[in-house]
Amino acid sequence: MSSESAPATAREGGRQSGWLFVTGTAPRTGTTLMTWLLNLHPQVHLFCETLFPLALTGIFRPGYEQQPGRHLSDVAAQLAPARSSHENRPAAGETCAIECARACCGALRSLREPVQWFGDKSPSYVESWGQLRSLFPGCRFVVMDRGPAEVIASIRGCDWPWLAGKTDEELHKMVSASCASAEDIPDACWVELGELSRDPESVVQGVLAWLDLAPEPYPWTEAVRQVADPARKVN
Repeated sequence: MSSESAPATAREGGRQSGWLFVTGTAPRTGTTLMTWLLNLHPQVHLFCETLFPLALTGIFRPGYEQQPGRHLSDVAAQLAPARSSHENRPAAGETCAIECARACCGALRSLREPVQWFGDKSPSYVESWGQLRSLFPGCRFVVMDRGPAEVIASIRGCDWPWLAGKTDEELHKMVSASCASAEDIPDACWVELGELSRDPESVVQGVLAWLDLAPEPYPWTEAVRQVADPARKVN
């Protein structure tokens, strides 16, 4: 596992906290397993592939169906935070969608307070990390990694309609493109699935430290059991 420090988005009780998303260099890299492991900590709450931040951004985007974004423009203006930097500043046409989605996501998170880290997991976030950074500047990403040959073999074992007619060469290109997108995510924490399987306690300990989470309340026995359980591991 390799990791780099990321700026904290907030502090709760003197510890770093913020929005957290689990993604991967491809499907079948262990994103679900990592989400289970992180959710064992009482200060983490991650949904599983709901894509709620991106869905809310779409709902409030002007021009979407009945154009709710147009009706909420005044609310968005009141909620828009003052920014001293133009970094991650959305285009004018997207401001309403982003601010309204951010407000709804914040309200959703408030239902789980006082957790330190809140978010969602999906391999597809590797393609949308820029949108998530616009919604939540400073949000963090855990990126799951796995060798392309193992990923393709695992994908072949899935009954996914989009696999029909796909050659190994096409799948390899897909995995390579996804991995390249993941490498563009700044300040991400990378976890190799094989390393997690071999030494779950050490790897999870490193991720918890990167998130500034206290290890004392973490149920290590339960975590190791989940990694060892063949029904929970990525085949």
